[in-house]
Amino acid sequence: MKASSLCTGLGWVEVPVTRHANDRKMETNIIELWPSMERQTINGFGGALTHASGDVLNHMDPREAKEVINNYYDPCKGDYRFVRIPIDSCDFSPSQFNAASSVQDIQEDWFDFSYDERYIFPWLDEICKAAKKNIPILFSPWSPPAFMKDNHSRLQGGHLLEQMRSWWAQYLVRYLKEYQRRGYHVWGLTIQNEPNAVQTWDSCLYSAEEERDFLKDYLKPEMDRQNLQEVKVFFWDHNKERLLSRSKTFLTQNVASMVAGIAFHGYCGDHFQALELYRKQHPDHQMILSEFCMGVQDRYDFTKQLAVYGHEFLGDLAYGADTFLDWNLILDQTGGPNHVGNYCMAPIMTDKAFHPWYTMAFSVLRTLSSVIVPESKVIEHTAFTNKLDIVAVKRPDESICLIIGATHENNEVNVRIGETVYAFPVRPDSLTIFEVGKKEYE
Repeated sequence: MKASSLCTGLGWVEVPVTRHANDRKMETNIIELWPSMERQTINGFGGALTHASGDVLNHMDPREAKEVINNYYDPCKGDYRFVRIPIDSCDFSPSQFNAASSVQDIQEDWFDFSYDERYIFPWLDEICKAAKKNIPILFSPWSPPAFMKDNHSRLQGGHLLEQMRSWWAQYLVRYLKEYQRRGYHVWGLTIQNEPNAVQTWDSCLYSAEEERDFLKDYLKPEMDRQNLQEVKVFFWDHNKERLLSRSKTFLTQNVASMVAGIAFHGYCGDHFQALELYRKQHPDHQMILSEFCMGVQDRYDFTKQLAVYGHEFLGDLAYGADTFLDWNLILDQTGGPNHVGNYCMAPIMTDKAFHPWYTMAFSVLRTLSSVIVPESKVIEHTAFTNKLDIVAVKRPDESICLIIGATHENNEVNVRIGETVYAFPVRPDSLTIFEVGKKEYE
């Protein structure tokens, strides 16, 4: 057994643990774990390789750029298991672009993948090399080309024209097939990034009915026709505060069997109960946190990063999510490049000379992805307070890992597993990891 805390300004601090066997009289500050009561199975963590991230990596010293990738994806380091990639440009691209710009382009197969060849493929190769496997990719489109939309622009929302639905389905499938042709693991696709938002950057609006019908009548038939039945499809891909209402309309007309689950973003507050309710209604569906980040103004506030990232990811874990993808893997000192000035921070950023520096957000994500290994199962717990973010998982080897999120108070906690109690302190503004093997708690 062991416990350690990640503390702002102190790094990792070892935590003394006292073991009390057969102590049934202890009743205060109890966190009780139930290893036999399992919840969802964890698939793993990942991040987004945007064209902006690729651009920053291209500007870096090659050795430092590869070190960034290794720190995320090396199984002995960050052990990331997934990567998210935009289809065509998003806000985090150096400029707007699309691979085809007319129906004729699609008909004649005139697709230009030069942007991905410049910004994505070289670093996707490095990711696979670091991970020592063909990393699963989740693809997301931000907007169809302008000629397919009623507002004639990739920006400012707009809708996919009805007469273009078939062509857009063919376009998306052609994109997936290109990656497949190049030997990459085309694992999943979200139908539309943030379909409920009019953005100053690449965006497109879908009602729940429009998203459902596009999948049912166009996208899924085209994927089946092109032998992409194994590619998982996820809907929504937007904030979890409307997750439930979206699902009630979308998951009708036999569409539930066409999707692997739902993707959501970690903005607009907690709404963790929405995840819990969805998990109860659709226990066989996967639930992916497909995007989260903090504002660029927070890039130096390590205490805030520890609290916010710890709270978001532990909350999503505790209430039902099984796959976790952060946003940009790396950005420059400004929080870009971004072709509309919509800057944010990334777990790894660079200085003016494009040397990397690692934020507290990176430390939190690397810790979680390292200790919560794939195929771990979240287990039930009860706690003496709701002021701590708490998640317990049982790993494949049946060891238990308890993660206690950042708090502003000192706490002495007593962790009970069966008849055994483990006592240790939880420091303010920390992420505490307690691990115990099966033989020790049985």
